[in-house]
Amino acid sequence: TAIVFLLGWVAGLAEAFAGIRLGQRMIYEVAAELFARLQQMSLRYHTSRSVADSIRRVTGDSTCVSTIFSGALLPALTSMVSIVFMCGIMFRVNVGLTLLALAVLPIMIVAFRRYSVPMMDLGYEQQVADTAIYQVTERTLTAMPVIQGYSREPAVEQEFRKAAMTSLNVALSLTRVQMRFRLVIGLALALGTAGILW
Repeated sequence: TAIVFLLGWVAGLAEAFAGIRLGQRMIYEVAAELFARLQQMSLRYHTSRSVADSIRRVTGDSTCVSTIFSGALLPALTSMVSIVFMCGIMFRVNVGLTLLALAVLPIMIVAFRRYSVPMMDLGYEQQVADTAIYQVTERTLTAMPVIQGYSREPAVEQEFRKAAMTSLNVALSLTRVQMRFRLVIGLALALGTAGILW
């Protein structure tokens, strides 16, 4: 148990260090690539997109690489190593209990297949909704003399509130799907634990 704890602690430390060091480097590299690519795009492209959308792509979307690396790949790798070691230890202790513990995997796989696409779709919708907030903000701040000159502040504020409410509603929908996914995974783990204890 002490060895497993120490190995887990070392793996967690390595994951945190790699996540910060490599993750930040990847963010800046992708942001630089996106920035360079945006400069090469045609004027037609730039007139069809708002400046806020382009800023969001460079500053916001570039962080997705770090999220994928430090939030998905590294934890998946460390989890796989932990599972292999734990299954090896469990098989040596009791084959029947190990098979019972692994019996919950099909439930987890079905839950992942069922909820992964809606979570990705709603995540993309939330990015689009957040971009709308950036667009309203950018358009308002660059046209502030005109907005104040024609007393358009209440209308612009209403537009901002509408964009923010849309983003909030999408975030709530995403959270509902994520909570259902966590419930199914948690129930599967609880059933496995209950079966082992029984």
